[in-house]
Amino acid sequence: MEQLEVLSRSRPVRIAFFVSLDEHANAVLDAIFRCAFSLWGGRFSMIVPCADGAPLPSYQRWLKAFDADLIYSYVKMSEAQEAHIHEDLYPSELTYHPIDDDTRLRPDLPFGPLGVATVLPWASLPHRFDQARGVRVIHALGTQANHSFVVNNCGTDFQVLNALRARFAPYGEPLILVEPDEQQRLRGHIRDGEAMALDVPTLLQTMAAHPRDRTQADLSATASARFCLEDHKWGRSFHLVVGNTPADRILYWNMRAYVPAWRDGDAVDLCVSPEDLGNEAFLSALAGFLSRRNHVNEGYGNAPPRASLLSVSLTVEQLTPFRGPTQGASKVADLQLRASHFAGSLHSDSRSAF
Repeated sequence: MEQLEVLSRSRPVRIAFFVSLDEHANAVLDAIFRCAFSLWGGRFSMIVPCADGAPLPSYQRWLKAFDADLIYSYVKMSEAQEAHIHEDLYPSELTYHPIDDDTRLRPDLPFGPLGVATVLPWASLPHRFDQARGVRVIHALGTQANHSFVVNNCGTDFQVLNALRARFAPYGEPLILVEPDEQQRLRGHIRDGEAMALDVPTLLQTMAAHPRDRTQADLSATASARFCLEDHKWGRSFHLVVGNTPADRILYWNMRAYVPAWRDGDAVDLCVSPEDLGNEAFLSALAGFLSRRNHVNEGYGNAPPRASLLSVSLTVEQLTPFRGPTQGASKVADLQLRASHFAGSLHSDSRSAF
């Protein structure tokens, strides 16, 4: 009798978020980042800038290849545009999130995807760079939870913190980021014996010294079957995106699709503000982080780690001062300067559209 074998692998829900580059954009991106970092595979969601109620033309091919299960739109679309999306992209759900002064911006998803806490058993296994077990997962409290570095790169979902203190305690423990002046006020959210970092530079120093420290964003990108462009030109260096504008943040977010999937779970990118890079303590801590946690290289043998400075809002002249100090302090980071017109424009080629 002929036998038929069927193999399958579960994958996270694919979400494409539609946003307008208007006065609400940064607040909407804050909400999207927080939501996405709380979901397994959420780091690989797609953010699609829109104009006149429709995705920018440069994103059309990429959006179709992404094959979203859910399109979550902060942009009001016409009936004709909605019909086009259903006929051309075939999402399972198309959800509209209105924006006004009283709106809660965090996405209200029509279903409940798996959270990042579910990957803790996997993330706690020995790593190719570290044969230890267990992880420390960063969670920010108080003022630090709204720091731009934390919002862009870390995640602050309380369910992960609660999981580490209960059923997932065998797999890891929290690393609490909280300012000294707020520890007393927030003592109800802190357990005795939990490790703490007092500010973002201290957090980067701690992560450099402890390779088992992970952000919720790292967990979100762990063991996830996902859409991957894997372009060699863009996937062979650590992406350090400098800028606070919505375009900078979308560049940082969508560029993750170009990193090879086998690097998922590792440190491969950061989005930082020019103000932070102007802080000597932050710059020194970042250099130390890159020297210890950046393993992105040409993809062969023992090639030295590389990093790229990228920006949409800053010119080459404005980026250049950040190159020398970081490169000199990190020793192993080869900072390849990328011009804003090279990495930041919304090109017609969807493979370059950030």
